[in-house]
Amino acid sequence: VIALLRYGQDRGSLPESLDELMAADYIKKMPMDTFSDKPLVYKKTDGDFLLYGVGHNYIDDGGEFERNKKGKIRVWGYEGDAVFWPVGK
Repeated sequence: VIALLRYGQDRGSLPESLDELMAADYIKKMPMDTFSDKPLVYKKTDGDFLLYGVGHNYIDDGGEFERNKKGKIRVWGYEGDAVFWPVGK
């Protein structure tokens, strides 16, 4: 997350991919998702980005957190993804 934010600040826009971030020497190795053994999922959004892993259920839920019945985020719940950015509220 810090490397992505620094890249955006330094260059005026976010990278198109994590490979671009690595090629520009903002990270030394690809950040891996411990659940899928694949790189974390990175997607640019309107002026921001999404960074997540598939989480405990091994399903790509599109970067959605698990929420309880009251709508409160369960950051490391069984359902939903392990979202690193944006920070859940």
